[in-house]
Amino acid sequence: MAIDISFHPMTRRLAQMLVYISAPGWLGHGLAFLAGLLFAFGFAPYHLWPISIISLMLYALGHRQLTPKQACARGFWFGLGQFGHGVSWVYVSVHDYAYLSVPLAASLTLAFVAIFACFTMLQSYCYVKLRLNQSVILGLPTIWVLFEWARLWLFTGFPWLYLGYVFTGTFLANAWAPLLGVLGLSFFSALIASLLVMCVQSLSWEITRRYLGLLFLLLGATIGLSFIPWTAIDQHRSPLNIVLVQGNISQDLKWLAENRLPTLKKYYALSQKALLAPIKPDLIVWPEAAIPTFYQESWGYIDQVDILMSTYKAIWVFGISSFHPKQNHFEFNNSIVALGAGQGIYHKQKLVPFGEYFPLSQWFGKWLPFLNIPMSGFAPGPEAQFPLMGQGVRFAPFICYEILYPDFVRHYAQGNDFLLTISNDAWFGHSIAADQHFEMARMRAIENGKYLIRSTNTGITGIVDFRGRVVAQAPSFVTTTLTGRVYFTQGRTPFSHWGQLPILLGCFVLLLIFIMQEKKRPTSSENK
Repeated sequence: MAIDISFHPMTRRLAQMLVYISAPGWLGHGLAFLAGLLFAFGFAPYHLWPISIISLMLYALGHRQLTPKQACARGFWFGLGQFGHGVSWVYVSVHDYAYLSVPLAASLTLAFVAIFACFTMLQSYCYVKLRLNQSVILGLPTIWVLFEWARLWLFTGFPWLYLGYVFTGTFLANAWAPLLGVLGLSFFSALIASLLVMCVQSLSWEITRRYLGLLFLLLGATIGLSFIPWTAIDQHRSPLNIVLVQGNISQDLKWLAENRLPTLKKYYALSQKALLAPIKPDLIVWPEAAIPTFYQESWGYIDQVDILMSTYKAIWVFGISSFHPKQNHFEFNNSIVALGAGQGIYHKQKLVPFGEYFPLSQWFGKWLPFLNIPMSGFAPGPEAQFPLMGQGVRFAPFICYEILYPDFVRHYAQGNDFLLTISNDAWFGHSIAADQHFEMARMRAIENGKYLIRSTNTGITGIVDFRGRVVAQAPSFVTTTLTGRVYFTQGRTPFSHWGQLPILLGCFVLLLIFIMQEKKRPTSSENK
């Protein structure tokens, strides 16, 4: 592509920078790695979304003149930076709390990052092989969204660092997430980056003006969409008064036998105090694994708390591990239970790889005792499970990692009044993971147009309204209770009807068009 540099004298330097970015050797790979490192700055806790857009622009610019083989290396280095920064908290989890040595923890973290960098490597190969880099405007959003979606079903999936999350809490999220979910938001975020790339590549005011016009048209339509009230507060139903208990039990002390009784006393005392407050709570929620024993071994304590909650007619929801016999062995589950004025039990279905189960354990099972990763033997719960209920209210329950799955949450949200999630983000320490986790949970509230209730051990404990706004939030790493109100909503978002199907169908149609166009072109040795 010939570059018109007559637009401004400074464009010569910009053109020179573009040459460096798209260089096929180590200089280009190094710049791709740096661009990948920038990507995570758009997410919580930084919230610098323009940097993620710039990162994606550099990704696209870095693939302008590469062969598919060269694009593999370029994508891998970008992915190393992208996931090396964005999921650096894996090291904290496996070193600080799984007690792996520094070399082993670093190696496991690097391997984890490299696996997902391979996704970006394959993405870059397809991006160049199908010449989507020559059709940047739609080519980049299409391939980016399809590979984000692909990460949903590797093992049990790893839907982290989706581009659309950088706009959580903005009008862009309120416009597109209720329509097309976070993947739709990723598409339009990448489309913004694509239009800006075309402006940079053109370096001609006449051409730049056209792309800027398209960009402002897109943003104008987005502003209009953000005002559509897909759901609203149901004025005919009284809100629930809720209390979220944050025990703040350090992960390295949580499972020690000598710390069990103090933990149980702490949760009981915090809940009893909340029940005696002037405003009686309708719901009290304890976080994931709040009771550090198995359900079948804790009936004495559970009965005691159950009587307390029933006396005050409060729904009590808490996290606990459970087990039950299955054929010739016991199966262990990560569970959430409703008692007091409530009822129901739910077993977690989406398990954390390397945390709650070890992928490919049938091949590498003999290494598990050597790795010594605790709590890695859970089994997924059944697909057909009932919601938690109480006093005419239905809660769609999700444990920790499950809140990251858009269609999974959408499926269980239907017919229920609130989204309720519990977590134990103490595994992440003071890393960026807890903020990222809460940011993604907020997106589920926007997609489904329902209030989200989130109780955690160390934070972030919070209440999110149906537009994704944080109504109340407890300080992290503090023993406390968070009191607030949640409101029933009426109406349904388009996403709650159709899920990710429309955006995925659109992307696959575009990909098919690109493939057909590529087949019509004469073969070239440069495109092998």
